[in-house]
Parts: sequence; structure tokens; C-alpha cells
Amino acid sequence: NKAIELADRLLPAFATTKGIPKSLVNLANGELKNYGWTKDRSVLAEVGSNQMELFTLAHLTSNAIYYHKSKQVYDLLAQMEKPFGLYGRLIETDTAQFASNEQVYSIGAMSDSFYEYLLKTWIVTDYEYKDGLRMYLDSIDNLNRHLLRLVVDAKRDNRKFLFYGELWFGRFRGRMEELSCFMPGLLALGYFHSTLREKDSSKAEARLSTDELRLIQSRDTHLKLAHTLLESCVSVLSFSFLFLI
Repeated sequence: NKAIELADRLLPAFATTKGIPKSLVNLANGELKNYGWTKDRSVLAEVGSNQMELFTLAHLTSNAIYYHKSKQVYDLLAQMEKPFGLYGRLIETDTAQFASNEQVYSIGAMSDSFYEYLLKTWIVTDYEYKDGLRMYLDSIDNLNRHLLRLVVDAKRDNRKFLFYGELWFGRFRGRMEELSCFMPGLLALGYFHSTLREKDSSKAEARLSTDELRLIQSRDTHLKLAHTLLESCVSVLSFSFLFLI
């Protein structure tokens, strides 16, 4: 009952022109606002990381409103124009478009949990929510194409590391936040569930979707990347930020 009460008090956050939630909602009166520093825009990591909770609540309560309110955000994000196939950090709440004057793409602050939830919505719905998986796979492909870089550390016997940098207005910026070190675990999670899904479908003689087959075909590459990224992240744990060579 407490979960339902809290969710019902949070739902007004979605009461915007397009259904993109604002960052702050007064639980007593439903008043909405965004952070001042975003200039009244919504944050990708916030609008894109309520889906697991609301999908699950919809399932447990048989109340589809939680699912539809949350899913609509992913539908809108999928439809938005995305240079480089990447999701911007700030969203114009009322028009459901990425902020044109803040063209920054990364997997760090303001973006990170969104990418995590894409895969996990597929998992938490018992592999039913295929749109989450498709958006996850497309994101990984585009992140690897535009943000992944190899670094050779001359101070450490020329050891090779892989890191995700950032794009700032179309130009690569060699910086990776510690927050971005969720990626090895996410890639490994995708590998693990691809094996479960493949075994389950084989037993039930069920057909896998196109994107599930994509994940299976990519999983060995993803797991290898996860191992290399983990080594890279561990190597710089003593630093707040890594500036790439």
C-alpha cells in the first residue's frame, strides 16, 4: 500500500505536455518543477530510470497506468532526433526534444542510469519488453562507435586500456567519469541473460526476437569489452576523472 501511495503521489510528475516528467514533484500538492540549473529542462538519467520500478508496480497491482506513463517516456525518447544515434543529457520537457544548445553525449552524470535501465527493463519484464533491449543494443553500438577509445599508458609498460569519453558539440572530449564504470557490469549482465534466454527458448522451442539474436551474437564481444573496461576502471580508481591521451 505504501508503494502505491508513493507512486500515486509521484505520477503528477508525468502531467506535462508530452508526458516527459519533471525532476521535482511536491508530494503534498503535486506541484511540479525542474532544477533551476537545467533551465527548466528534464534530465535523461532521471526520466529514463523509473521504468523498472513502475513496470514492476504495474505488474504487482494489475494497474497498467504505472506501466503506460513510464513506457511513454521510452517511446518518446526513441522517436527523438539523435545525432550520432546517442541520447542527449537534457530534454525540453514541453516539446520532448533534446536541448539544442546542450549537445553533450556521455555515459556519465545525467545519462548513466538511463542506459542501465534499458537492458534491465527487458529483464524485469521476463524478457517481454523488447523495445528496451533494442534501444540498449543500438545504444551500445553507437557508444562504441563514437565514444570508445584505446589508450596506451607509457608509464605502465605501455599497457592498453579502453575508456568511454564524451562528445561535446560534435567534438570528442577525452574524459571518463568514475560514474561510467557501471558499464562493465552492464555488459556482463547482458551476456548472462542472453545465455539464460537462449537456453529457455531452446527448451520451450520458442522463437527468439531479432534483437535477442543480436544480443546473443554480440555477447562474446560485449563480455570481452567488459573485462577490459573493468581493468581500465580499476586502474584509475584513485582519480576523480581520467583525461585520455
